[in-house]
Amino acid sequence: MIKIIFTGDYFPSKLGRKEGVFSDKLIQLFKKVDLSIVNLETPVIKSGKINPILKTGPNLKISENDLKITKYLKNVTLSLANNHIFDYGQKGIEETILLLKKYNIEYFGAGLTLEEAQKVLYKNVNGKIFSFISFAENEWASANEFHGGANPMDIIENVKSIKEAKQNSDYVFVIIHGGHEYYSLPSPRMIKQYRFYAEQGATMIIGHHSHVAGAYETYKGVPIFYSLGNFLFPWKGNHAEWYNGLILKVSINKKIDWSLVPVVQSDSGTNVSLMQDIEAK
Repeated sequence: MIKIIFTGDYFPSKLGRKEGVFSDKLIQLFKKVDLSIVNLETPVIKSGKINPILKTGPNLKISENDLKITKYLKNVTLSLANNHIFDYGQKGIEETILLLKKYNIEYFGAGLTLEEAQKVLYKNVNGKIFSFISFAENEWASANEFHGGANPMDIIENVKSIKEAKQNSDYVFVIIHGGHEYYSLPSPRMIKQYRFYAEQGATMIIGHHSHVAGAYETYKGVPIFYSLGNFLFPWKGNHAEWYNGLILKVSINKKIDWSLVPVVQSDSGTNVSLMQDIEAK
């Protein structure tokens, strides 16, 4: 049996320590799977001399020391297609990629060029080929012909990637960073678009960005999860739902099974653990 987990938004900023950020049971969950896909919603900046881009909303960044806690989670591959990955421009992307390579952390969904950002990630797990495609709604982070950044939401190009992946792999996982912040339901546009991606050959579609756990459905046999919410995001949230999130656990044998594992952050957001008992139900 092959096991893969997916998380929502991950921003390990200024936690001040490495021990205790992830609960023991959460670490054990990561150890027991073949692959985990985590959305790193920030560039990693080492030099401190890079200016943020002009945009609305906050410019996020973490340091090299912040990144190091990711190594406590085993078998992690980072999805980088999100609206914050270009917050410090091309130099920020360059430093992020250099540091990920330094710590042997695999990534996809962003790059120094548009072509690199659009690359499908293929993984061979126990003889089965898995493909992963990650793209983000277009805000300030999208790669284009002039600079790198996140793989942009472009229906034509996204479908090309799904069809390519379908031809070259056994399972196609499409990861979308989009939706409305603090709102748990998908818009009519999202439903129509995500279902269209399902029709093009996606095995499963996983969303995040809203910072709250969202709805899910099965459409023509394809599970669609509109938002997994936050995984670890140490900010003071304006909504109670900020502190709750979901991990999607996928098991593949002769068929695909899945379950949702709820997680909870502390009020300070400095650690995350598995929900227990009644709270989890």
